[in-house]
Amino acid sequence: KLSDYLVQYLVDSGIKYVFLVIGGACAHIVDSLGKNKKISYICMQHEQAAAMAADAYARLAGIGACVVTSGPGATNLITGVACSWFDSIPTIMISGQVNHWETKGNKKIRQLGFQETDIVEIVKPITKFAVMVTQPGEIKFYLDKAFYLAKEGRPGPVWLDIPLNIQHAEVNPKELYGFNPQSHQKKDLNLLKKQVGECLKLVSVAKRPVVLAGFGIRIAAAIPEFKKLVRTLSFPIVSTWSGADILPEDHRQYIGRIGVYGTKSANFAIQNSDLLLSIGSRLDTRQTGGQPQTFARAAKKIVVDIDIE
Repeated sequence: KLSDYLVQYLVDSGIKYVFLVIGGACAHIVDSLGKNKKISYICMQHEQAAAMAADAYARLAGIGACVVTSGPGATNLITGVACSWFDSIPTIMISGQVNHWETKGNKKIRQLGFQETDIVEIVKPITKFAVMVTQPGEIKFYLDKAFYLAKEGRPGPVWLDIPLNIQHAEVNPKELYGFNPQSHQKKDLNLLKKQVGECLKLVSVAKRPVVLAGFGIRIAAAIPEFKKLVRTLSFPIVSTWSGADILPEDHRQYIGRIGVYGTKSANFAIQNSDLLLSIGSRLDTRQTGGQPQTFARAAKKIVVDIDIE
């Protein structure tokens, strides 16, 4: 049964716990979760809590998963999914859906099947990938693609909407086809070397340098490299709110968190710096203040981040 294949895929992907709220449209998936002894499901009191639990699990284990029913079950996930979207946390949301022949399709009506909701179109702006699985033979392709995109580049949530008739369809794992990621554009190493060279010149002449540690360091699994950089530079270190645990509070170079939720000493340090090396931070207005032009007002700014803009 396809739902059995789906659950085993989660197991093979290293997921040990799935957070869910049971409903009729996801019954087959929940049944398959209960039968597989290598994975456990945790029943939450509300779908929003399930999404947030999956988000927290992903921060520690690499990727988190949710299962919910159709309609309000799916829409209740949105707040937690938005959290994963903005914080770049890889999660996979799996919603049950009415039988595919009960979906409204191109009919000019609001709803056909009971609790039918076009959740895919609703969540596209806050997911890296969202799709309804309409053919049983496509399940491996979409699972491969979803897991790849959840972790590739800047991580984030993905969503699979699976109708009831697809959940209980029979599949032959040997006949399923997978997703092959397209080759990514090679980075311009010459440009990178030039930029690094320019940064080194700025570092060499700085009198009051400060390094800002953002959560992107943890997302990139680059904490060991960051600690090596910290030892090499011996610069004062401040952090964002979500990057606060990258270094221990008693680290001799660590001053504290910056921004609205930060400490006076850290904010003073960054405001009086002449060089800011920001690593893995999107520098939102809770860090820079409502007038970003006054942030680190006397500093040359080097921003190391996955987003181009």
